[in-house]
Amino acid sequence: MVSDIYMANTTAGECLFLEDIDDVLVSNFLGEVASGAYACLHIKGVCNDIELSNVAVSAAQQSGSWACLIEKSTNGTPGNISWHGGEAISADIGIQVTDLTGSLRIANVDVEFNNITGLYVPSTGTISTATLRCFGVLFKGNNAAAGTGYDADIEATASALNGSFTGCTFASTGITHSMKLVGNNLLTLSQCVNASGKSASQFFTGAVAKSTRDCSGLNPWGAWNPQPSFSNGVALTNTFGADSTVYLMSGSVTGVTIQGSVGTAVAVNTSGPWRWPAGSAITFSFTSATFETIGD
Repeated sequence: MVSDIYMANTTAGECLFLEDIDDVLVSNFLGEVASGAYACLHIKGVCNDIELSNVAVSAAQQSGSWACLIEKSTNGTPGNISWHGGEAISADIGIQVTDLTGSLRIANVDVEFNNITGLYVPSTGTISTATLRCFGVLFKGNNAAAGTGYDADIEATASALNGSFTGCTFASTGITHSMKLVGNNLLTLSQCVNASGKSASQFFTGAVAKSTRDCSGLNPWGAWNPQPSFSNGVALTNTFGADSTVYLMSGSVTGVTIQGSVGTAVAVNTSGPWRWPAGSAITFSFTSATFETIGD
């Protein structure tokens, strides 16, 4: 157990370094790297069942620094990490997850005023069947250096990482896009708040989340732009990022089936409108018809 520690103005090193160690509780910890390209909190190697409670880490906006860095060592990869309460602020990168196996859960942590990006999962690491869950995280003031940064930049492949952002607030205004997703379609957003002033089309770059539900400032999405192009007898998957409704505008259809990620395809009425959940596929049979799709 590491508890009730205050480490300010740390120079030429990290405040807390955990490597190849299991079953650690860190509580009521405040650390700041005052100079140098270091991680204030560094979790490395075979670290499992790490619990962080009321942990606030920063790096005085030093170039090349991290408030928290999670990465593998030659001995293995960290996993099953929980962080409840605290801050990851004023670094180049707030939280960087280079390598992960198992789960990372971040709840009620403020990720603020970082030079580049608040939460970063690069494509160059080892993310192996991992799960990322963020609950009630506040992203604010990121890209403080006014370069190219994001509140969250998730670049791990979809097959390696799935996750969710629930009840989070995205409030950084000095950014072009709040969230960058590269090749990842297994992330979901629900009950989040888009307080960045960005429109739904500006919020994401690279790709959109698999689904975005009940998010203030994002839902309802409105009309797809561009509208999906349906072809006779060809299944089309809803990758728009929101549950949607398809309306028949002209012509007629002779058959409609909807296929979810599990179970079998279901034939439904041919008069419409049709609900088209995010991630599901819909197939129309028609000779001549036009459609309009509206996102929730």
